[in-house]
Amino acid sequence: MIDQLSDLLTVARDHASVDVRIVPTDRGWHEGFPANFVLYRYDNGLPPIVYKEAQHGGEFLVRRRITRPYEQDMAWILEEALSAEDSLERINEVLETRQQSLATA
Repeated sequence: MIDQLSDLLTVARDHASVDVRIVPTDRGWHEGFPANFVLYRYDNGLPPIVYKEAQHGGEFLVRRRITRPYEQDMAWILEEALSAEDSLERINEVLETRQQSLATA
């Protein structure tokens, strides 16, 4: 987990086009729980694309009537999520705590 957290920090800090946002567990159930998905949005006018994970693979969804609910879910998730800056700070805190735990073990 330490490597994954470090990688998230590196990617988010090195790539301006990447936002890492955390929905704290104290917010309870949210629209991202039922299934993992990635919403790709483009600045050049292309319609959004959704990649949805499944047990034995995944699929890309491109029809607007299908992608629209995912856009609504993402809007709700982003409202509940910490800011990108606060999310990176939280990841860094967890990373430091885990590293200290390993050092004292």
